[in-house]
Amino acid sequence: MENNNRFNISVGCHYSSDFLSSLSDAELLRTIDELPIPDYDLYREVCYRLGCLAEYIDVSSDDFEFFIDGVMDTFAQRCKID
Repeated sequence: MENNNRFNISVGCHYSSDFLSSLSDAELLRTIDELPIPDYDLYREVCYRLGCLAEYIDVSSDDFEFFIDGVMDTFAQRCKID
């Protein structure tokens, strides 16, 4: 699937691949936590790093919040940040 690549700009990525690649996992998590609204480009990067990008692409809008909550909990544990 074409949308299943890390830096697919056709889905509206607002960050450069260099910027996303330069962030450590902890920096990425901190960036997400500091934003006042959800950032789906950063969620996409988290899913890429956790190996669940295909699931992110395919999750239904009804299940999205539940899916992202689980992904972010897993990512926070990986970063050892609560």
